[in-house]
Amino acid sequence: MLRNGRRLLGTLVAFLIILSGAAAFAATVASSPAPSARSAARPADRSWLITAAAEYLGMTTAQLRTQLASGKTLSDVANATSGKSAAGLSGALSSALQTKLAAAVAAGKISTAAEQKIEAAFAKRLPTLLNRRWDRAAVERAWVLKTSAQYLGMTTAQLRTQLASGKTLSDVANAT
Repeated sequence: MLRNGRRLLGTLVAFLIILSGAAAFAATVASSPAPSARSAARPADRSWLITAAAEYLGMTTAQLRTQLASGKTLSDVANATSGKSAAGLSGALSSALQTKLAAAVAAGKISTAAEQKIEAAFAKRLPTLLNRRWDRAAVERAWVLKTSAQYLGMTTAQLRTQLASGKTLSDVANAT
């Protein structure tokens, strides 16, 4: 029974890979063990961005992802939320990044100079992040990775690392 379940899971996962291109997506966002200022400015795990935005907006990440998948921008969602604004969201995201970077500096993962470069790069990219239309397929790929990782008992970062090494979701599932 367990073998049939794994085979079914492998087949389902293979279908999802083909459908969503999750393996290609994961390979393009895989993080290195020692992030440079450039890679840390564009971290593979962008869940902190959605989490911080959802927290500011007073909604769950699932609710925010649903709105983004419908074609809205972060600014659209913020401006449509009572008592919130795109400017307030911008400040909340900048604050969340500063908190994340301060922890990385304290842990010795990045230098203070790298922290400053990342903050400057983020400030430059923030208007684009707030006003870009989120690709529904990208939102769905992220959901597939998160759900698959939960089922396999690993983090999305661990699953992305496995996928970036050339394994398919089926390979990872069968090895688990």
